[in-house]
Amino acid sequence: MPYLGSTPAATILTADDIADGAVTTAKINDDAITSAKINDDAITSAKIADDNVTLAKLAGGTDGNIISFDASGDPVAIATGSSGQALTSGGAGVAPAFAAVSVDPWTYGTEIVDSGAASNEFTSIPSSVTDVDLLIRTMSFTGTVTATVVIGDGGGYETSGYAGDSSNFEGTSINAVSSGSSAWSLRTATGASSSYDGIVRLHRHDPAKFVYTQHHFLSISAETTTHIGGTGSKTLSAVLDRIKIAGGTFDGNTTFQIRYR
Repeated sequence: MPYLGSTPAATILTADDIADGAVTTAKINDDAITSAKINDDAITSAKIADDNVTLAKLAGGTDGNIISFDASGDPVAIATGSSGQALTSGGAGVAPAFAAVSVDPWTYGTEIVDSGAASNEFTSIPSSVTDVDLLIRTMSFTGTVTATVVIGDGGGYETSGYAGDSSNFEGTSINAVSSGSSAWSLRTATGASSSYDGIVRLHRHDPAKFVYTQHHFLSISAETTTHIGGTGSKTLSAVLDRIKIAGGTFDGNTTFQIRYR
């Protein structure tokens, strides 16, 4: 006989009607739980097992980008650099960045070409520098003089306390030795017709002190038999920031350059 009564009301299950452990994964359709069914704060980090977030679950990015963290501790993508650049640190609290790799540890100054001055100088040498090279090319004077080199700090050039010697080697003979306390001397007294190529290298002896040692080597341009060499030292009042070469009036196309590191 047909049922003539009213349609029974639907039964609504509450959480209290479901026994603990009663809903297994086999009872849940593959597509039954959508993101709309999950509360925004329902999945905490404690609910995610270690090593359970795979690369496939990460959002896509730009090929070559690096994941880092910003000053707030949030993840951030470091922009891809150019080919040949390296990732360099900016220190604590600063995001790393791609930058060109320097293959030359030296910083060069502005070259000086002189044909009439009595001295040439390089200033504003950074305080962090430990090595300074004074590069000399075709240096010549209008007279027979000895070139001199002095150094200084923020208080100016110092003209006392220099120690060292410089010798002129011609063939198998040592022609002369020059020394003095007011400057380092480069024994170039061979006449106005000679020009010299060479280097004067300074080194900070101790990072905690202002003691600088130097050694130099020069030769007469286009000649293989006459050479000048020597060493010396000088204690400054503060960190070195300048160097000057003098001795007489330069002629020709005397060229000086400086580099430091």
